[in-house]
Amino acid sequence: MSSFSDHLQHQFIHHFPYSDARYRMNAQAGLDLYRTHSFFILHNDEQILNVKIDSFYVELNKQLLPESTCSCQHNGFCEHCFAAFFYMYSLIEPLAPLFKEWRNHEKAALTMLSAKQVLKKPKATFQEWRQTFEEQYTLFMQGRNENDRSIYHEYYQYYYRALVKKAPEHPVLYALFCMYGAVHTFYKLSAQLQAHQLSTNIEESFVYSHVYKITNEIYATADSLKQMKYDGDALSIIEDSIPYIRELLHKDMPLQYERIEIYRVIWQKIFTLEKWRKTEESKLKAKYGSFINNTALSYLLFLQEKDGEAKDRLSDETLQTIPYLIP
Repeated sequence: MSSFSDHLQHQFIHHFPYSDARYRMNAQAGLDLYRTHSFFILHNDEQILNVKIDSFYVELNKQLLPESTCSCQHNGFCEHCFAAFFYMYSLIEPLAPLFKEWRNHEKAALTMLSAKQVLKKPKATFQEWRQTFEEQYTLFMQGRNENDRSIYHEYYQYYYRALVKKAPEHPVLYALFCMYGAVHTFYKLSAQLQAHQLSTNIEESFVYSHVYKITNEIYATADSLKQMKYDGDALSIIEDSIPYIRELLHKDMPLQYERIEIYRVIWQKIFTLEKWRKTEESKLKAKYGSFINNTALSYLLFLQEKDGEAKDRLSDETLQTIPYLIP
């Protein structure tokens, strides 16, 4: 294997861990595209491969795969990026050994770790993560004008992507860090939106597409976390984060539909322990009143199979809007 193909394999295995269901799904879709579609090379050098596939344009960054982009505008390394990668890799090495190494890498790495080494995993806390988010935001805002409306597209492209690079390597902590980082990005963009007081037309034209990139990251990461088992560190981080997620229910902040949806997804797929839901129910009942709080409380009761009380907590008017708020 050449040094270049070894570099590509290392990136593929470590940046897109097989344990993450999102990457497995995109990789399978990309493999299908690779097998069934033609590729049109637009540019190819040591750094970049530009290729057209299935009417989409991919710019594959050979030196740093996660920095690759696609005109489909899906979040992260999409199926078209995977297809372009498989096409490029197949020109220098067969794909079968790559897939075998990808599937076996995590299992082999865990087997090689002794129990003593596992205990040495650095302990992470949610407060440390929040501090990292804020420090990175300070760096992000340096040299930027808060009143510049073009800043909205930079929240995902530059701030969130910079946060992901700070994530721990452990698969569960990596996914949690990315999810909370996306929530933090959403909070920052939402605060910016409140400060600007933009018209509805401007919001729809220049803001919402960038909001959706962030919320889609939250939903995709929550889906992958749903398949994982949490150790003590992860459980501690999740428990400490519950008040932070409850801030989504602030009644005076914009993007209330998105706030309800983020809150719903996280409580459905990640915050699953009965004691957490009972405590959250008590917290929401204590501040019962606003539309967004009542909707969240009703959904939390529904998750605990308290359907009658969930319905009673909603007004007739709110009940009519529920199908549009909660799938």
